[in-house]
Amino acid sequence: MGSNEHRSAQFTLHRVGTTMAKCMAPLLPHLSAEFFQHQPACTKKLILRDVLHFDEDDVEFHPQLDLVMEKVLQLKSELAAAAGPSCDLFKEEQQSFC
Repeated sequence: MGSNEHRSAQFTLHRVGTTMAKCMAPLLPHLSAEFFQHQPACTKKLILRDVLHFDEDDVEFHPQLDLVMEKVLQLKSELAAAAGPSCDLFKEEQQSFC
């Protein structure tokens, strides 16, 4: 305890846990808040208020990705059309399920 390896492991776990909690905060805010409540270095004002910034220098953009996504969305539309009309369960005027 207190060795370089131990402190390095603590730092890595803290960095990975903090980054994951910030990423999932919009979807699972209660779980993220619970993670931060158990972190001794985090103050209450810091909880879920820090904006997550990504270093875009390391990001590689693939030119074919737009083409692939366009094909995926086209296929999704074709499958939805083949499946037939759908029922919007969240319309206020709808009283019962389809």
